[in-house]
Amino acid sequence: MILYDFYATWCNPCKALMKTLEDLELPEGYTLEKVDIEENDDLVTKYRIRSVPTLVVVTNDGEEVDRQVGNISKDKILELCGLK
Repeated sequence: MILYDFYATWCNPCKALMKTLEDLELPEGYTLEKVDIEENDDLVTKYRIRSVPTLVVVTNDGEEVDRQVGNISKDKILELCGLK
């Protein structure tokens, strides 16, 4: 599974979420990918990102499983990934 963190460098809620993600320990089989929306138009378009921060959980094949918009807690991120 891949957890995409769509963010912008100018976004304060994104900066707060980054700190939460830095403390997050995902189990084996999960990858965290940080995606700057200003440098990755292809992924922004593919996953229809409209605001940041947005977390998108996808399978290794690229199929979206779940998403959450906004700054959320560590526990909510684990829930989003199906780990709680």
